[in-house]
Amino acid sequence: MKRTFALALAAIAFPRSGPAADPFEQKLSPDRQIVQALNRLTFGPRPGDFEEVRRIGLAKWIEQQLHPDQIAENPVLAARLAPLESLRLPVSEIVARYSPEPMGMMMMEPPFAVINRLPQSVRTKVMNGTAEERTAALDEMDPALRAKILGVLPDNVAEHTPKYKGCAT
Repeated sequence: MKRTFALALAAIAFPRSGPAADPFEQKLSPDRQIVQALNRLTFGPRPGDFEEVRRIGLAKWIEQQLHPDQIAENPVLAARLAPLESLRLPVSEIVARYSPEPMGMMMMEPPFAVINRLPQSVRTKVMNGTAEERTAALDEMDPALRAKILGVLPDNVAEHTPKYKGCAT
């Protein structure tokens, strides 16, 4: 125990010198610098990336990454994308041409809006009436409207309406 403590104390007091003293002081080889840059600055090297960085130089590659607008477009890719007219259209034109319905100010109706459109007396019977009053009010409705109402009724209201208990979702 004393010997281990003495060795640890000596290592702290008299650090080793030489190339292996501190791994952060070691210089990376040019190939290791490229691999580290690709790992740190991208999602990892793809096939051909290492050779490309080595060809143009690490400093120039980093400069390109910082200014992607200076990177020339791939002519093969540009030729393959040329027939796709929609890539050159403004967004408004894309929406006008390809949307199934006008995309203006589309708003979804809140769930209880259908209940709120009912006359006050009917709404009161559906939401706060007795089971008999609720059932009578639902019986008088158009079947399509009744289905919408049953679809948004709170569980505690629907469960106390025996005739329509299974129809509410």
